Amino acid sequence: MAPPSSSDRWLELSVLDVLSRWPASARLFLRYRMACIGCDFSRFDRLGEALAVHGLDPQVFLEGLAAVADPDRDTLAQGEPS
Repeated sequence: MAPPSSSDRWLELSVLDVLSRWPASARLFLRYRMACIGCDFSRFDRLGEALAVHGLDPQVFLEGLAAVADPDRDTLAQGEPS
């Protein structure tokens, strides 16, 4: 299951937005040992920024996010982020 081709728009979401939209994504953050859950900066830090700080490949993370968001279909491709 591949994330949308224009992944930049997803990397612009705040970490808090990602966790709010896809609660199952918390497992992914924990798997990569990202301390974003409960962090005061999660509402300000963009997903792309958090991945860069943690030295993670955005494409790999987005593939994982698509899988945990909805294992049966690509939930990320269902619409534009607001």
